[in-house]
Amino acid sequence: MGVFVLSSIMLATLIGLATGSGCLYRLDGAILTGVFGLVCLGPLSTPWPLMFHFALTSNGGAESQRRTDLADRWRYGAFRRVFVIMTVASGVAFVLQAAISVAIIEVSSTDKTFLINKMLPYLFLAVLGVWTPVYGMRGKRRGEAAGAGRASALSQQQGGAPAPGRTPPN
Repeated sequence: MGVFVLSSIMLATLIGLATGSGCLYRLDGAILTGVFGLVCLGPLSTPWPLMFHFALTSNGGAESQRRTDLADRWRYGAFRRVFVIMTVASGVAFVLQAAISVAIIEVSSTDKTFLINKMLPYLFLAVLGVWTPVYGMRGKRRGEAAGAGRASALSQQQGGAPAPGRTPPN
């Protein structure tokens, strides 16, 4: 993320110095935001979506038990689906934010553009920052409920009583 921020600052400075154009200078944030959105969407064809990479990275070093547990859950389709949806939502949100920024730059004065485009990322990040953990927890609860249901069904198939604290499905 730090490389992304530094790249943004360097790009804005180079564009401003090279062109002397205020419009191009103002577009740098929108361009980088759009590129980041596309980067989120690009790895969807790879085994792990970008948000899963971020989750692994933020859950400790390579030997961390928390990271290992997270990576182990990748085998569950519902778990993978949650990360794919979070990655798609983030990618689309960043591309949308970039498009809105470009539209604002094209139709507004420099003062309005500066003010709106400074606040717009915070709005998008706030929405994503609230939605992502809520959606992730919802997925976690669904996965736990499905796992409890499978454990109960397996126990009943084997002729045993339901797992402790679990009720058999109706």
